[in-house]
Amino acid sequence: MLHIGVLQFCMEIPWATSLKDKRRVVQSLKEQVRRTFNVSISEIDDLDNLTLATLAATMAGNDVAYINGALDKLLNELQDWRDARLSDHQLEIFSPTLDHED
Repeated sequence: MLHIGVLQFCMEIPWATSLKDKRRVVQSLKEQVRRTFNVSISEIDDLDNLTLATLAATMAGNDVAYINGALDKLLNELQDWRDARLSDHQLEIFSPTLDHED
């Protein structure tokens, strides 16, 4: 069965004085997270806010415990991120059901 984990989180970048500063931090974060955790990640909100970035990381698989553990590890990494501060997060696991017609 397919399970989809979604970690939505907000990172504060208080020192950013331009969108260019923010983009540099967000791009670096996205590249590092993709490489390390094998997730899809995208900036999803606050695109014009200089000091706040809202992102979502997603992972799909057949093992809920693995997905939850991997996203928990990502969350721990984000709490210690050097260029930004984690200010909020929400983790959800979705398990869609299929209607089989015989």
